[in-house]
Amino acid sequence: MRGLIFITFVVFIKIVYGIEKEQAVTDCISELSIAEEVKSHFRNNGEIPDETDSKAKCLFHCVSKKIELTNEQGDIDKDKVVEYVSSKYADLDKTKLEAVVLLCAERSETDPCEKWYEFTKCQLKAFLEYKKGTNN
Repeated sequence: MRGLIFITFVVFIKIVYGIEKEQAVTDCISELSIAEEVKSHFRNNGEIPDETDSKAKCLFHCVSKKIELTNEQGDIDKDKVVEYVSSKYADLDKTKLEAVVLLCAERSETDPCEKWYEFTKCQLKAFLEYKKGTNN
């Protein structure tokens, strides 16, 4: 019975985290008046369509604040990021994930929007490369 309760809890957390993130993305796109295409372009290409668009870069800091992975200053909570990504993608090797997060979190940017954009871009590019390698 405990096992079933634990599994139900884990599934619930994954569903809630997924809903929370999608709601955060929707809210931030609305708050920042960003075109919806920015999100899909980023997911497919690992970068935003116009890398000079500072408002679009703020999408990443906004979402990370809403799902409590950072603060106003843009500090990256690496442990929370690993926990969050692990909860969404259980098939990822956690040791490799931690290495990617540590590597990508080494940021020199001082602007929170720029920092979170580059951090997220670094992680997504690593993920896209991983997915490309698993499909071969």
